[in-house]
Amino acid sequence: MEKLHTGLFIRQKRLEKDWSQEGLCRGICSVSYLSKIEQGKADASPEVLHLLLEKLGIVWHDSPEELAAARNLREQLYEMVFSMRPQNDLAQLLEAQWDTLVNGPCFVDFLLLKTFTPQCGEITLPRGCEEHLNPRQRSLWLMYRNEWDELGFSPFPMVCYMAGYRQYVLGNNTLALEYLQRACRMAAEEGYAHVMLLCYVTMGNCYNNTRELRQMEKHYTIARRLAQDLHRDGILRGIDYNLASSHLECGDTAAAYGYFSALTAPGIMDLHKLAICCEKLGRRQEALAALDKTAFIPFRAETEAVSAENVHWMLALVRYRLEHPGYLQEESYGDLLLKGFAKFQKEAPNGFVLFHLPYVQEWYVARRQYRQVYELLRDFPDYSDLKQFKL
Repeated sequence: MEKLHTGLFIRQKRLEKDWSQEGLCRGICSVSYLSKIEQGKADASPEVLHLLLEKLGIVWHDSPEELAAARNLREQLYEMVFSMRPQNDLAQLLEAQWDTLVNGPCFVDFLLLKTFTPQCGEITLPRGCEEHLNPRQRSLWLMYRNEWDELGFSPFPMVCYMAGYRQYVLGNNTLALEYLQRACRMAAEEGYAHVMLLCYVTMGNCYNNTRELRQMEKHYTIARRLAQDLHRDGILRGIDYNLASSHLECGDTAAAYGYFSALTAPGIMDLHKLAICCEKLGRRQEALAALDKTAFIPFRAETEAVSAENVHWMLALVRYRLEHPGYLQEESYGDLLLKGFAKFQKEAPNGFVLFHLPYVQEWYVARRQYRQVYELLRDFPDYSDLKQFKL
């Protein structure tokens, strides 16, 4: 496979220079031989390969020592990605040797692995390469291209988990649970503890969305044990946040307030929920103070589930209600709510959308727009019995 990819690499570089096959191979080999190399039908001898690449202006790193080192690093990086262990050095390991790695026989693997780094940029594979990817490479390529249809049945637990997480974000909770349960079983069989943890967390999130609160608590309990054993403090905080948010959504405002008000270093979303708790408990000044604090907390895209623009909308919505007691009679509130909610539906995870449905329903009922209420309940059937659920 590496030799086939190398032939496609030569073809890509030749076409980038707008050279004919005859122009490249003149004085090196026959046109027919080059054609077979580029199609993967013939293995170029080391001498011919290096002459072709040298003419293209490329230093090819395929000595036995370089190739062994590249293959070892490739497997190390794949393990880092597929195990889903927290790691910060993937980008550093790639960057340190990038020119060598992408000008060697394993270049396809390193291009695909780069898609898991923060600034991967646009990745382009040589034309014809896709049909010759192995299962591991193909999984990463489809994930990069956001082509998820077949990935829920991937043989790799991490990939199956990512497909399940994708369906969870889209609000397809039943399909998400199917993929996540499969991913969890495979992860257990193969010893990928961090993948198991993320599966249980996301399954808990799915059950939260569908208001199956006993199942939610069951999966969060398992996730909590795993997170404690694996020292994933961020995930522990996320579980506590989700549980407190569920209390808030289901009417147990006092319990939610107890959690959010006790945090010593709250984040933006914690303060958002604290403000809503205070709003419901009649603590208007405390709610406004919580919103004011968010201005001094930097937005971190890597830890927030929604964009900075959507976070700003969420905070502005709460502030409007606090500063305008008669907000249900003000058209400007309706404009802010409905325009922002329409955008929110397209961009935010389903759980965040469900959280804001009561406010949209409240607006429609206050305006006696019962047809819109009916359409809302039709589009979000999980929401229709929301008020009946208690933790």
